[in-house]
Parts: sequence; structure tokens; C-alpha cells
Amino acid sequence: MDQTKTEWYQAIAKQSKAALHLTGKKAVIHLENRNDIPFWESIFSHKYPNDTFEWKSESRTPKASSATGCTACLQYIDFLDKSFLIAIDSDLNYLLKPRSKNKYIIQTYTYSYENHLCWANRLNSYVEQASGGVQNTMFDFNLFLSNYSNIVYPLFLLFLHDQKQQTPHCTATTFFAQFNFANELLVIENNGASILDTLNGRVQTLLTEMQSIYPACDIKTLQQEFRHTGLCNENTYLYWRGHNIYDLVVQIGIKLCKQLLHQEKERLAGDEIAIANLYENNKTFTALLDNHLPAESYPELELIYTDISTIFN
Repeated sequence: MDQTKTEWYQAIAKQSKAALHLTGKKAVIHLENRNDIPFWESIFSHKYPNDTFEWKSESRTPKASSATGCTACLQYIDFLDKSFLIAIDSDLNYLLKPRSKNKYIIQTYTYSYENHLCWANRLNSYVEQASGGVQNTMFDFNLFLSNYSNIVYPLFLLFLHDQKQQTPHCTATTFFAQFNFANELLVIENNGASILDTLNGRVQTLLTEMQSIYPACDIKTLQQEFRHTGLCNENTYLYWRGHNIYDLVVQIGIKLCKQLLHQEKERLAGDEIAIANLYENNKTFTALLDNHLPAESYPELELIYTDISTIFN
């Protein structure tokens, strides 16, 4: 970073910290995007319910343009302290790179904050809330995401091995783009068996290709290599690209809620008051997903809380 650029971002950080004396807020937290605010706000509010924070989701560059994303956050790396932090998605960095020694960089540990939103234990209850309290016996998100994880796990390990090479075979963008699902392919009957079959077909094609590139690479050895990170065959969906998981969960959730409501409406045929009550004041599945943290904790979430505690305690 040249001197002019350094001074520019140093000045912004200094001004932001000084403003805290006027607002009475605990710290400024620079995020990648404004869409990240609800997640990180819930995280910090959980740890410090009596404090407020200033959320900064973009920066002005020395050329007076607006900058967002991880790179924009990291421009401030030399000026961080307990009054000015950055909070970013880990992407693949947590799995592939040594952990930053800068305690003022807070990361998701999962691929992105969207993986946290899709924590499996919370999803079934959200379906019932978004369906007017109708009991969901049609689809089990816990089972589905466990099956999803088990299918992609061996391929994901080889992909991580590939990403550690000096010249990787494929980019993360190219790799994950092969796991998008068109809405018409999302048949949720039999707990998404056809979705998982399609997923498995794509995985096996790529797995064969990757194994031909790395014939000496042993899956069991890779399992041991990444075990310390928390990645395993049951929770790979937390480390898989967040957009893929989030989009899939949302599409399934919306479709599932519509089917449950339709079934209940048919069961209540003729009872107009009961039908009206069924649809009254229902939050959508997406709204529930986006604006709540899990009531229970899990390792990846606890890592975030621990990092925050080391700053302010």
C-alpha cells in the first residue's frame, strides 16, 4: 500500500473511531456488504445485548468510488483495534490458510454467513412457523443436509487439495457453479431423493476427474489433514459455498411451505375462518431464515463468540 493510500484509510479509521465518542457506540465494525448486517448484528447483540455497534458496509476509495467486499475491509488491517474491527466471510481461507494472528479480524469459520443461516437444526421449525403451525412430516432438513454432506465430502476434500497446489486445476467459482439447481429440478418428495441423486451424479463425474489428476491422493489422509478444522462428512454443508446451500435451502423451504399450506387448506375445506387464520400473520420461510440465529450453539458459532470475547473481555 503506497503512502497516500495508507494515509487515506488511516484517516477514515481515525474518524470512525472518534465518532464513537459522540454516538456512545462500543465499536465500528466494517463488513463486506450491507446484506451482512443482520447476521453480524445478531452475533454481537447476543454477546453484548446492552451495547450498540456502528456498522460500516462500504468505503470510499482514494479515487472517490464506493468499495465493498473483503478487499475493502482488509484495507484497514493496519488500523484495527477494539474500537474498529472487520468481520468477514471465511470463504475457503479458514480451511486452506494459517489463521490470522490479528484478533480484530472476525471471521465466520463457515464458508460465509449464509451457511450459519442454514444450520440444519433450525430449519424444520421454521417450516412449521411459515406454514401456520402445520406439522411438517413431509421433509426433514437435518436428514437432507446430512445426506448432502456425505455425498460431497470426498470430492470437497480433493477440491481442497487441488486448491493448495501452486497451479490449481479449477477455480472455486468454476467448481461451485456446477452445483446450482434449477427450481424445476427440486422435487422434494422422498426427502429430496431425486435432488440428491442429481447431486451424486455430478459429484461422481467430478470425483473421477479429480482422482485421475491426483491418483496418489488418499481420501483418508485428507480426512485427517482437515480434521482439526471441524470439517467432517456430516457437516460439509457448513463449509461448502454458502450461496449454493442458501439458495437450495430457500427453494426447498418455499416449495415445502406451499405444499403444506395447500394440504392443510384442502383438509379445512369449507371452514373459511380456519383457513383465514392459517394464512394470517405468517412470516415467510425466507424471512425467518434471514433474521434469526440458532437458539442452540454449535462449534462454528462458538468459535465466533470466542473470538469476540477475546477482544472485549
